Amino acid sequence: MKIQVSRIPEEGLDIEGEEAFVDEDAGPVTAKVSLRVEKVEEDVLMRGEATAGLRLVCSRCLKEFERDLTVPLDLAFSPEKEMGEEEEHELAEEEMSTGFYSEDEIDLAEVVREQMLLNIPMKSLCDEACKGLCPHCGADLNVETCACGTREVDPRLKALEKFFKKGEN
Repeated sequence: MKIQVSRIPEEGLDIEGEEAFVDEDAGPVTAKVSLRVEKVEEDVLMRGEATAGLRLVCSRCLKEFERDLTVPLDLAFSPEKEMGEEEEHELAEEEMSTGFYSEDEIDLAEVVREQMLLNIPMKSLCDEACKGLCPHCGADLNVETCACGTREVDPRLKALEKFFKKGEN
């Protein structure tokens, strides 16, 4: 969905709808969007939220699981102004959270996609207590205890193992 900035009424605009996109990790995603859009001079302010059910892979046990993600949307957009190639300026604090639009149009699908992807956890867990996989035999430690039993010491810590064995005697 695209929003025409010049068609936003003075009293603002309420938008309810769905935006679909594909993420290489989460697969096809359909986000339900609820937004309040207001225009202040040339700037556009959006407040609301987007909610989607995501299909993720646990970082510890590698099982697929589903998780709902709700992302608050509090965004500001300013018109894109052309700058000379050689002109440089340092971004101010308020410019860091400002998006830009061109040709009187804001692509809502791209905005929702960007905000959803930025809020997907880097390491998704099916459960906070997930035990993961055994590093030796690959057994799912949530389902079974593996037969490995022995713990190998990290080669970088072998010297400390000798130190502690001396202390036992």
